[in-house]
Amino acid sequence: MGAGDFIQEALLTIQAIEDSFLAYSQTIPDAVRFQENLDYILRYLKEVERVDNRVLMELEKFYQRASFLIGLSALHLDEATFQAWRVYDRFHYDRVKSQLQVYGPTVVL
Repeated sequence: MGAGDFIQEALLTIQAIEDSFLAYSQTIPDAVRFQENLDYILRYLKEVERVDNRVLMELEKFYQRASFLIGLSALHLDEATFQAWRVYDRFHYDRVKSQLQVYGPTVVL
């Protein structure tokens, strides 16, 4: 699978979340944050031409923010949106986490 296929698959899964979420819109601040997060990552993915670690980091940031809002905020997803999220969750663990390279401080023992 090429870079275009990866980006297209990410776009489709995140777009499915947004479509379901818009149908069950809430007016609480956490819902607005979730929508802003969706808008940002969709805009970012539409501009990307190749997959590198920066793209994977943006997808990871999206995943972390969305997971926090879904799990620990006042945001409650309807069943269709939650199922769309689970599809992205599988995609993220199968395709993004396996390629992501995180660099940071290391300790040599």
